[in-house]
Amino acid sequence: MHDEVYQFFNELTNVKRPATHYDEPARIWIIDNFLPANIFKEATNQISLITEWLTFENGYSNSKRKECRNLTEAPIVETIANCFNSSKTVNWLESITDSEGLIPDPHFLGGGLCTIASQSKLDLHTDFNWNNRLKLNRSVNLMLYLNEEWVEEWGGALEFWDDDKTECIQKVMPKPNRLIFWEYDTNLVHGFPNKLETPADVTRNNLIHFYYTSNSTWDEDPRRSQFINNG
Repeated sequence: MHDEVYQFFNELTNVKRPATHYDEPARIWIIDNFLPANIFKEATNQISLITEWLTFENGYSNSKRKECRNLTEAPIVETIANCFNSSKTVNWLESITDSEGLIPDPHFLGGGLCTIASQSKLDLHTDFNWNNRLKLNRSVNLMLYLNEEWVEEWGGALEFWDDDKTECIQKVMPKPNRLIFWEYDTNLVHGFPNKLETPADVTRNNLIHFYYTSNSTWDEDPRRSQFINNG
């Protein structure tokens, strides 16, 4: 199945997919039924095999989540994650978002696989803007929802608010196999501030990627490789 994942992402730029596009409060794109059905099913099945999680919690607000950046226990999920960092996927994202010079993060700082359990939430927040390990500025956020099913009454819609946090402008449900990506804005307020009402054994799962751009300049004037004639 790994070959099927590679083939899908290798052909991504040639596949026209209907996408919902919002311009407010940020430029947001949504593509439903993103992965082929058999790949998606295997990815969701493998999440239960993962034992290595990092836990994050705000005790005062019931904002709790677990993240995994070492995906070796879920090899299909790992392959999908690696393909999201590939040159062809980056080129595809650039063509849709009109971005230039996007750079993926192979270390998944703040990203990777995220899971949130019933009765928890993700407080409204703005995202970090600087990847200190890569020394790069954040530019595009991307999420793929990896839930086998989702019922609207469970909540968990990703909400995008105005800068004053007085009004929710857009809500995006975490539907199975839904891909969402948006243009980063340091002031963009988002999250889901109400507790999940899922059954106890159902979590809200998504694979998260951030893409960056550089405003750095060279140390020396750029030049091509120079070969030495030993003859």
